Amino acid sequence: MALRLVIDGYNFICASLGLSGSHPGQMDPTLERDALLDKLKVYKKIKSAKITVVFDGTRTDNLWRSAGREKGIEVIFSSSGEEADAIIKEFSGKYGKGLTIVTTDRELGSYCELKG
Repeated sequence: MALRLVIDGYNFICASLGLSGSHPGQMDPTLERDALLDKLKVYKKIKSAKITVVFDGTRTDNLWRSAGREKGIEVIFSSSGEEADAIIKEFSGKYGKGLTIVTTDRELGSYCELKG
């Protein structure tokens, strides 16, 4: 069975202190997202993993969630007023033990452990 990962996108980027080579105080979200997706594309190829990256869209004026594929990776942006955590919790409830959540958010991690 293929590994299925759901990654808390901005959480991962911040925990990694930036992936694009930018200084932490000067990170460009677009460059950081692209750098993360480049690294995940390689990982996906090596591990044959199904990967979803969820980003907060709370600071946007998106009325709805948006989803698509970039570099072979499923990418989801939450809607305005919704945090990525809510979407990740939905995945956790749906896939349970068949899912690996990547986050440093303790509350989210604890919730997902209880679900699967």
